[in-house]
Amino acid sequence: MDGIDPDVLLEWLQTGIGDERDLQVTARAITYYLDVSNECTRRIIQVDGAVKAICSRLAAAEMTDRTSKDLAEQCVKLLEHICQRETLAVYDAGGMHAMLTLVRQHGSQVHKDTMHSAMSVVTRLCGKMEPNDAALPQCAESLGALLAHEDNKVSESALRCFAALTDRFIRKMLDPAELATHSNLVEHLLTTLSSETAAHSANFISIVLSLLSNLCRGSAAVTEQVLSSPRLISALQCVLTNKDDRCVTDGLRLADLLVVLLSEGRSALPFTMAYQSSGEPGQSGQSAERAHRHLIDAIRQKDLSALVDTIDNGVVDVNFTDDVGQTLCNWASAFGSLEMVQYLCDKGADVNKGHKSSSLHYAASFGRPDIVKVLLQRGANPDLRDEDGKTALDKARERTDEDHTQVAQILESPSVYMHSKSDEQNKSKQASVVRKNSTSDLPDRELALRVLHQLLPIFCEIFMKSLSASVRRTSLSLLRKIVEHMQLDDIRSPPSQAIESQGSSTDMQTSSTADLPPGAENLVTVVVSVLEQEEDHDGQEQVLLILSSLLRKDPELWVPELVRLGVFERVEAMAKEPPKSSDDDDDDADRAEELNARNSAMSRSTTSTPSVAMELDVVERSISAGINDEAEKERAAMLNVMMETCHIDGKNGA
Repeated sequence: MDGIDPDVLLEWLQTGIGDERDLQVTARAITYYLDVSNECTRRIIQVDGAVKAICSRLAAAEMTDRTSKDLAEQCVKLLEHICQRETLAVYDAGGMHAMLTLVRQHGSQVHKDTMHSAMSVVTRLCGKMEPNDAALPQCAESLGALLAHEDNKVSESALRCFAALTDRFIRKMLDPAELATHSNLVEHLLTTLSSETAAHSANFISIVLSLLSNLCRGSAAVTEQVLSSPRLISALQCVLTNKDDRCVTDGLRLADLLVVLLSEGRSALPFTMAYQSSGEPGQSGQSAERAHRHLIDAIRQKDLSALVDTIDNGVVDVNFTDDVGQTLCNWASAFGSLEMVQYLCDKGADVNKGHKSSSLHYAASFGRPDIVKVLLQRGANPDLRDEDGKTALDKARERTDEDHTQVAQILESPSVYMHSKSDEQNKSKQASVVRKNSTSDLPDRELALRVLHQLLPIFCEIFMKSLSASVRRTSLSLLRKIVEHMQLDDIRSPPSQAIESQGSSTDMQTSSTADLPPGAENLVTVVVSVLEQEEDHDGQEQVLLILSSLLRKDPELWVPELVRLGVFERVEAMAKEPPKSSDDDDDDADRAEELNARNSAMSRSTTSTPSVAMELDVVERSISAGINDEAEKERAAMLNVMMETCHIDGKNGA
């Protein structure tokens, strides 16, 4: 084969001159050229029908014949090399069907290395498949079957394929329910999480959780399927009790999404409208490319006025994508100023757009926490994955400097920042529409109540057992959301299924009484624990919000119990604490601003979040109203009378 030109080899493979042994050697020789020369890939693509001929050779191979099988395996290697640089060419030539057929029907007859290479090609090709592709149902069915493949690498590759396909749906704002319809995807994902998680890496679990989050975020039908599955609670419990904090953090993000969908509906999710030009597009062709390059230079130099002038004059569309798939928002997130990102978002830039990565990926990669916060507020999806299958959080964790660490902390609890004043304005404008659709937007009431009651003791257990401040903060926030959206009857009369699910948390019920419904004892334990930690101001504020909700909804049930446990004394002591000095206020200005933003974000409601002082006042007034006796306003006398009254009532009842 020495001295033979690659074009000659390609012609042999394309025309089929010679027997299959010669063709196999030919394919091997072309693979060698691809290894040593990038130019060879381009030359192959330029030959009309060459890639399609290779795919046809693979599809027509007879696996019972050794020579034909060797040819098929070499074709897989050849297509893998081509796909690394020219993915779309392999996709258009029918590479997806050929590879999936090989793995499903002949996987046991080829080498494992060949099978893994084939799945690598399929994973790349899934990133090119459009949601309206006619081959999507068959592809989803094949990938669903491969999820249960005995080879872990094959099943994990199939999982990554579903993640890539779901990303395609989400980026185009389409419902990904079709992916779950043609495969047993949801049940497989929940079963995987319910199994012994030690057998799976943290990265694998992260992919599963991210895929579930994207499916639920994009499809009401899939959400209903997830919430109705009997495996959901056991799956979440396995993840949230994992020893790896990363798994727990990712699990809490999924739980947060489910709680929002259960309590507030799909309208509460952050949403970005892709910008659509109004029939007067900017310049096209080379002039647009030149203007785009000019804008990139302006972004690198942080020249805001140049960016504003060019966009306002209509020279370049705000969502213009360059030849490598990067948008202006991508560039600004990596190199521009905060004001540039805000301006582009105000002009309708799609923060989730980007061929290889989203704007959130770029901001995380370059360690830009302020821009990460803005992107989350403007609807950036933290669960999107780049071309390497990594989330923005994964990119932030690749470096350990202060900025990247701060970005990672933000992305570990992204829902804290996924809320802004513009969202409030949009919600107020669409209030009538939301009211009309509120009943259809929310899941079945009985289903929602059952799941919330099952989640409550799990979050309590996570809070009490975790040593991670981030995990404790997120679980406490989820407890607050559940309490805020439960009604009086919901708290007093939990479903029987929820009662059965709380056996694993009985060790926490040290303060239980006969008056409190099952599960509420765990919540009281958490409240008392947080109030005892004087330095945990964020946690205390969350607890005050929880107490306010409980006392507003059912003072008869909660006032005696909170008084008995000394909660009133602790709250009163907090109210009487002297205000901070001006020096302390200056030192904590940044922290106070972030805390206010966090409270506003975590409330996820159209009303503003009350301040700590207001919540203290609400708690005190609720307790005073529940006792109705002037003499009992003194703490010592109040406690004595309460105990005596309970004792007398007990005797009378007997």
